[in-house]
Amino acid sequence: MNSGTIDKAYPRTIGGYAFEICGPAVEKILTRIKPSVKCRVITICQKDSQDITDSDRKNLIEACQEAQETKILVTHGTDTMIQTAEYLARHLSNKVVVLTGAFLPETFKESDADFNIGTGIGALQTLQRNGCPEPDYKMGQIPSQIAGVRLKSLLHPGVTKESPPLHYRPSSPDRNKASGELITTFNALPTMPESGDEYWMVSGQFLPCNDSLYVMTSTMYYPRPNAAWSPVKNLASRKIFKVDLNKEQPEYIQICTRGGMTFPVTYATPDGMKLATLAPDSIHVTSMVKYNNYGTQTLQRAQSINFGRYRNFAVSYNGDFFAILGRSTNRQYILYIYSSSVFTRPLSTTNVTKLYKGCNVPNGHQHDFTCLRWSTDTAYVGVGFGCGHLVVFDWRRETGVCSVFEDILPDCALSSVKAYDFDRTSFKRVLSAGTSDGRIYKVDCEDYKVIGKIELGGEATVDILAYRYDDCRLIVALSNFVIQVYDGESLSLLCDIRMKESMDNLNKPPLSPYCPSIVTMDVSMDGQVAVVGTWTGVMSVWQLPKILNLKYLCKYKILCETKQGDVQKLPLPNLMKDYLLSFPYTS
Repeated sequence: MNSGTIDKAYPRTIGGYAFEICGPAVEKILTRIKPSVKCRVITICQKDSQDITDSDRKNLIEACQEAQETKILVTHGTDTMIQTAEYLARHLSNKVVVLTGAFLPETFKESDADFNIGTGIGALQTLQRNGCPEPDYKMGQIPSQIAGVRLKSLLHPGVTKESPPLHYRPSSPDRNKASGELITTFNALPTMPESGDEYWMVSGQFLPCNDSLYVMTSTMYYPRPNAAWSPVKNLASRKIFKVDLNKEQPEYIQICTRGGMTFPVTYATPDGMKLATLAPDSIHVTSMVKYNNYGTQTLQRAQSINFGRYRNFAVSYNGDFFAILGRSTNRQYILYIYSSSVFTRPLSTTNVTKLYKGCNVPNGHQHDFTCLRWSTDTAYVGVGFGCGHLVVFDWRRETGVCSVFEDILPDCALSSVKAYDFDRTSFKRVLSAGTSDGRIYKVDCEDYKVIGKIELGGEATVDILAYRYDDCRLIVALSNFVIQVYDGESLSLLCDIRMKESMDNLNKPPLSPYCPSIVTMDVSMDGQVAVVGTWTGVMSVWQLPKILNLKYLCKYKILCETKQGDVQKLPLPNLMKDYLLSFPYTS
């Protein structure tokens, strides 16, 4: 940076009372301390740190992103070093950056500059991107081989995502199932207890870039009317499994056990390397890569005064942020945004209940369900509430963008907390939501207008709604155990899957009017398969309508042979590269 006390000199020509910023002091220090690594020095600005602006910090970000090096030492004045560190944490996540300075200028005999620069270089050599010491890898394993890959949209600057450093692995190519056919079923736990009047809550998803592995956790509850639910005590809850769906009988692989959580919530981070799970007072980020013979390590256990009574969370598409919905002691909802690499303090805090009075914490757990979703460009966070509200937030400005059922659809309510999703091709403006009157509305949350509508018919409502990117399809799970697939643009029905026709155990009446029949649903990366979990604790895998256009078939053939991190090296137009990397290609 070339700023702050470390680079100051007091010229004798004006009596030594004023100072000026000279050339980079670090150049002279490096000649003395002789580090064992190669170093390159560049200057971003020459200012006292009190005069540094966000424009200077933006220049620093650009220099870091353009640098081939992944580990960077920044010399900075101490007055505003924290502000610059926070700015870097918000806007730069694919490099390791250490900031340092000095109490006395390098030109002073008693200066601490040499020691601080040496310590900074030492820290860079021992830190990885999440700010933790490098773990002990297996003999012969190279850390760079198992790190996630940062991808940038070529058509939309600023839109990024993270991907595993792997080839795409499809679901079993040997299956020849017709559209809407049941592929297989498996249980929420390998050994299931006798089911009576219990309600299963399950959280699960396909692993990124791998449609053969599904990761999940679950807990069984005794529902009680007008009171908090109690988990079944004699059941070992919170076990987290990977399930191999390519086996003839799905095979369970236990990753870890996380005790003390409320409703189960777990996400595989977009790099496919870690698993994030939420406890009432902390976030656990556990590696899914084996560093030694003892299995996985917990990389981070995030705790601060802000972590407490958390209800739900979501990981952004680029892996940089956690959106977490907390519940305060005075029964208010608070939305926190944390950097995925810095857990000491939130980047943003928004009191949801103060902005929207209807979003207050109800009595009893049966209404206290919530669901968070990120927009594709990570600019907005949507929050669905059990009381029927759906609110979209601009987290950087700490303001609400829209309360869908106050500003656009005042005559109805959200049918279930997961009954909404952002249209992936619109970045953040457009979302679809299932309503309590048996409809699905497609709305523009910035212009407050309805774009389209689907009439479901009958008494069924939406339990879960999810957009697919590649073919712009809308996948909907209904309360009567029906899965429907719609064209995301025309909203025409493409497929109707009636689960009860293939699964006899779904004919039991629901235990609670407050809770969904379908508790989890995720669609494979290629859009061909859906895994659906119901309150009975049975997971089912379904064949969705097959996509047979040439562009789509070429995409997944290329991704089976080419890692996503290498796609931008291919001799293809930028539009095609963005399509291969599943970036939105319309705005």
